[in-house]
Amino acid sequence: MTSIQYYTILKQLAETHTDLQHTDNQPHYFRGELEEFYMGLRNHVNYPAMIAEGFTITLDTSDPSSIWKRRETSFIIVKDYEDDNDYDQIDVAFNVCESIGDDVMRKLLQLNEVQQCPSMISNVTCQQLQNETDKYVGLRYTFTLSEPFDDEPNEEKWLI
Repeated sequence: MTSIQYYTILKQLAETHTDLQHTDNQPHYFRGELEEFYMGLRNHVNYPAMIAEGFTITLDTSDPSSIWKRRETSFIIVKDYEDDNDYDQIDVAFNVCESIGDDVMRKLLQLNEVQQCPSMISNVTCQQLQNETDKYVGLRYTFTLSEPFDDEPNEEKWLI
């Protein structure tokens, strides 16, 4: 899966999930290493929101007959709250994030099954986040996308 395919899928999920319903006029989806999201905070982020983070690529060459390209990536679901001392409200916000994040993971896994997402998903973890200054909580879903790596050089790209 290319980065364009990955971000397109996440944006479509943010547009079609009933709790997010991202549009250009009502932004609930942000892309990048949180910068776009933080800039969006100044421009009225609509909660809940999804932030698609970047990725790290590794080539697994442990078996030379079957090389795999692995992208470790993540997305974050965030929800605002009003009172730092209202732990029930904070827990509800975390629950909303978990519900949406789990829905997104289910959809990614479903797309993977029907080959619309051409990578295997593995190593899914989830981590809680809280920003007391801006009063939002979130869950970061980190996972690995793996696909076979074509190790044959493209001869048309070499001046030999």
